[in-house]
Amino acid sequence: LAINQASNPHLDALFQVGSVRREQAINFFIKIMTNIIQNPQETKFQDLNHTKIAGKFAKWNCNEAMIGLLKQAGFKEEVDSNRGDDTKNRLKLANDINKVEQVLNELKNKQKLEEERLEIERQKVIDANNKRLNNKANQLKKEKKDRILAQHNEQMKLAKQG
Repeated sequence: LAINQASNPHLDALFQVGSVRREQAINFFIKIMTNIIQNPQETKFQDLNHTKIAGKFAKWNCNEAMIGLLKQAGFKEEVDSNRGDDTKNRLKLANDINKVEQVLNELKNKQKLEEERLEIERQKVIDANNKRLNNKANQLKKEKKDRILAQHNEQMKLAKQG
């Protein structure tokens, strides 16, 4: 329960980003989390290059939100002085993968809620358009257009017959 409350600001910030960039960032995040879940003994998935990861998320305009979600999943910022300058800033998974699964599930739930919200919005637009188009004046226009089209088709048929 505490993890849900803590990650909401990051998820809310993430869902303020445009849908295309957000989806790219989410797909990358899911890839990181899935690798950890599927390979819990493999340490290379639990030790990330902070600079590289932050750069990717920054490219998609959601660096703070996604790094925040990684931290909530159990990653901690560390400096590995045995590495070169461009790889020494690390994000390392500090504990078991339970938090990883929780954050991943919460993200997927948020995606589901967003899809439902968008579907409701789409339906409202469709309903508004139908209401606007189905008024008396538009129905008369459509009937007139259909009559003209029918007359045109009849003329074309007669013209073909000669």
